[in-house]
Formats: sequence, structure tokens, C-alpha cells
Amino acid sequence: MFSGIVEGKGELVLVKSRRDKSKKLAGLRIKVNWGCLSNSDVQIGDSVSVNGICLTVVTNNFESFEADVSNETLLRTVGLEKLGVVNLEKAIKYSDRIGGHLVTGHVDGVAEIVLIESIDNSRKLDVLIPQTFGKFISKKGSIALNGVSLTVNSVEDFHNGCLVSVNLIPHTWETTSFAQLKTNSKVNFEVDLIARNLYRLLQDRELLEENSKNKKNDTR
Repeated sequence: MFSGIVEGKGELVLVKSRRDKSKKLAGLRIKVNWGCLSNSDVQIGDSVSVNGICLTVVTNNFESFEADVSNETLLRTVGLEKLGVVNLEKAIKYSDRIGGHLVTGHVDGVAEIVLIESIDNSRKLDVLIPQTFGKFISKKGSIALNGVSLTVNSVEDFHNGCLVSVNLIPHTWETTSFAQLKTNSKVNFEVDLIARNLYRLLQDRELLEENSKNKKNDTR
């Protein structure tokens, strides 16, 4: 579990294809430099968020760590197949202060940046999310983009997706990989965990009420 407060920028420096016994592609092995982030409290098997994607550390030294990326992860995310700057966050402890919101690192999908606009010292980002996830997003709610916890300023539904507007303060812009992104860039997104679970619970309640209503009608 993560908080969406990026601890530092790392660099993806190596991407290697992994194959199974039949020589079929079985994902990737990536190597990421820690950058200015300390690895002193990270052990083999621990989780690290890389651009919002929860990965398991399989090798670790002072300079870098390696992680395996499955085909399933590659199908649902973007950015792990190419070299460059990435956002890093180590898994939180239950005693840690949550500065952002609860983020699982289980990416929901890929969104597209359609606008980057400077407003005073901040940056306004408009991001197009697949329409099916619009029901989990609300004004002043939370969303994670490339692992960064952000507050939704506005949300508007269109036929081709859900347009979400967020604001990045100078600190966030400078200390994350967003400065490398441009209009039409793709980013990983994860909707709010509580919103998703609440929606499911309400669906189940509606189903129970409907079943109960049908049973009453059948006994008449």
C-alpha cells in the first residue's frame, strides 16, 4: 500500500525480455536506479511503486533495484518498457502519516494528457480517462496519476471518455516525472479505492433489494 506522495525520482536504466521454457515472452525484467532515494530499509520481496505500479524488488543494492513485470501488467500500464525518469515510492507502514490517499499500486489503466496549462506558478492538467471509470471519480475526490496522489478539480463526462482536471503545485511538478510529459503523453491511473468499493457495495445492496422485492411479488 502507498500514499501517492512520491519520495523521489529514479531512472529506468535497463529493460530485458523474460521468456518461459518454451521461449514464449513472459514479461520483462527492469532495472531502476534509486536516484536520491535511500534503499537502506528495502529488502528483497518488498514492494516499490514505479510510476504508480506496485512491483516486487527481486535484487537490491545501493545504486539500483530490479523487478519483474508480467505480461498482464504490461497490458494495463505504460512506461515500464522504455528507459527514462520514473516516480518512486516505497511501501508505507501502517504507522506512517498518510499525506495523500490510500493507493494500492494496482493500476486501473492508461489515460491521456490532453492539456497542460500554466496558471501562475502551477500547472493545470486535463486528462482523459476511459469512460467506464468515470463513475468512480468526483469533484474534490482523489486520483493517482503515475503514482502521484492528486485532487480532482473538475470532472466531465463525454462520449469518448471522462475528462478529469487536476492541479500540480510547483513542488509536485519539480519532484516528479511530470515535467517530462507533454500533451498526448500517456499516464497510469488508479481511481480512489474507497469510491470503487463503495460503488460495488451499493450495487450489491440494490441487487438484494431487487431480489427481495421479486420474492414478495412471487408470494402474492
